Amino acid sequence: MTSTGLPPLTLVHGIGGRPGHVLPVADALGVPRAQVAAPALPRHNDAGPVGAAGGLPADVPSTAAWLLERTPTAGRLLVGHSTGGVLALAMAGLLAAPAGAPAAGAGTADGADVGASTGDGAEARLKAGVPAGVVVVDSNVPVAPDAVAARARKAQLARRTDWRAAMRGALARDWAGPALWRERVFADLDATADEPMRSLWESVLRTDSRALWAGLRPPVGEGCEEDGVGRCGAALPVLYVRATREVEAADVVPLLAPGVELTVVRAGAGHWPHLQDPPAVAEAIGTWWAARTPTS
Repeated sequence: MTSTGLPPLTLVHGIGGRPGHVLPVADALGVPRAQVAAPALPRHNDAGPVGAAGGLPADVPSTAAWLLERTPTAGRLLVGHSTGGVLALAMAGLLAAPAGAPAAGAGTADGADVGASTGDGAEARLKAGVPAGVVVVDSNVPVAPDAVAARARKAQLARRTDWRAAMRGALARDWAGPALWRERVFADLDATADEPMRSLWESVLRTDSRALWAGLRPPVGEGCEEDGVGRCGAALPVLYVRATREVEAADVVPLLAPGVELTVVRAGAGHWPHLQDPPAVAEAIGTWWAARTPTS
């Protein structure tokens, strides 16, 4: 635990973003930077070409696996904004799945299979470890069938020649933060390499987010067997911080495995609530964590 009573943080930024875009969450929570990990997505922040075979992870499951091989998660709050929240759910699902099983979210809303499994890099992911909790900030992870289908239809935007303008326009419509941050966020978006950003955006829109939610599992203690009631009584707490993306707890909870505990709160008005009002997002996270943490 940090001096704030919170676990250390692992922060995952959104598409076209930078690690610095999510650090205001840690600062507002009062978590020392030494206890914060904030990785850059591939070729964001000059991360460069990466991957086991020298390639670039270009979809949700492979990018989640790449992050887990390079980023600590054990005992931490895994916090992701927008695409980063989609990746955080996928990362938690990969950590929970047995080796060789299809990765959570590997399928798409139209039933296609991208072929990812938990076999590759399983040892590195095991070392990363199950997080203490997951926080998803205004990510596009609907579960209602019509909402999932509508999002999947938008994936065709990523195939257009003007895909950058389409992405930028969609994000700009949801901006409600300070002007200084707006300039920085969109300058960083414009400076991000085409690939794998375009492919990752398409993958996010095509991902079956119902499978992401259903793939979450609570941690298993040493010597424990899955008991159907939270795996030896352990729990995986999940917080969804909602601003512009419509996610209802009542819709998601039926998909969740026993022991996965979801809370949905509203904070902020724009798609970057952690930049618009960092204290409000910090209060939501701190209150949620304190409510589930024993005082004695």
